[in-house]
Amino acid sequence: MKKINWAIMGVGDISHKFAKSFKGIEDAQLYAAASRDKSKADEFAKVYGITKAYGSYEEMLKDDQVDLVYVATPNSLHKKHTLACIENGKGVLCEKAFSVNKVEALVMASKAWEKGTFLMEAMWTRFLPAVKAIEKYIEEGHLGDIRFIKVNMGYNRPQDPSSRRYNNELGGGALLDIGVYAMSFITMVKKVSPIEIKSFGNLTATNVDGDCLSIMKYEDGSMAEMLLSITTHLRRYIEIIGTKGTLLLPSVNDPRSAALITKNNQNEVIEKDYDQPFYTGFEYQIMEANQCFMNGKIESDRMPLKETIKIISILDKIREDIGIVFPNDKI
Repeated sequence: MKKINWAIMGVGDISHKFAKSFKGIEDAQLYAAASRDKSKADEFAKVYGITKAYGSYEEMLKDDQVDLVYVATPNSLHKKHTLACIENGKGVLCEKAFSVNKVEALVMASKAWEKGTFLMEAMWTRFLPAVKAIEKYIEEGHLGDIRFIKVNMGYNRPQDPSSRRYNNELGGGALLDIGVYAMSFITMVKKVSPIEIKSFGNLTATNVDGDCLSIMKYEDGSMAEMLLSITTHLRRYIEIIGTKGTLLLPSVNDPRSAALITKNNQNEVIEKDYDQPFYTGFEYQIMEANQCFMNGKIESDRMPLKETIKIISILDKIREDIGIVFPNDKI
């Protein structure tokens, strides 16, 4: 069986988790790592037994052995680096947030469609066994009509201006750092975009959203609420309220279970942990991208580009409401 050769573009924190996820995948291997700093690429490659280490992204993209690239650079560079990959004939798994805004997402998707090259947002939670089971449970009607969705997600991140999370030029802030998880889950359940959005936010000294509260209304009268923070620790959960009961998920960005609460306080638990020998959860998105690439598909049925564009469009509206403008918005 031919193994698909993967390369990592950018060797920051998230790339370490990604690199650890190849051990149990038979038809994929991590072949190359690229960084603007060759010493960092060398060190990363040594830790994970990677064949090639490059000190420039351009050099890595010229390697004919590279099939798929995981783009793990800052949000503001996703468009530039994804387009470079596509132009060089490489399939792309682009870390969330996929882009800084809808305009960028459309350009990236259009280029992939034009070139017939695989492209997918790395929304890894979409592919987890528990998330698939929860979505199926809802679609089977066990909750009745969905009337409300509440998502809480917050971390007390150090307010370091040099951190990507607090850097306006890099597309920082709660919305693009963690809100994309919440909005992706809401959109997965609702399937459609809201018809009305009201949002409020607190801006940090570096002009990113430290805190954000959004309330969304849908055409069927149902509503969703999303509370996000990178300045304050919040209990992280999802609450899906239907006419037949409420489904509680104890995690937004790593859901492995859900509990059903009915009006009679009858409990039912959905629990789907990772398959062995997987242990990061990233394995599922890698397998999806790998399989799509092997089958000649240019996007995933489960995380299609139109879904990614829909999500970033909603985040654009929320960002507009709270007054966040990125340099990329002016290009």
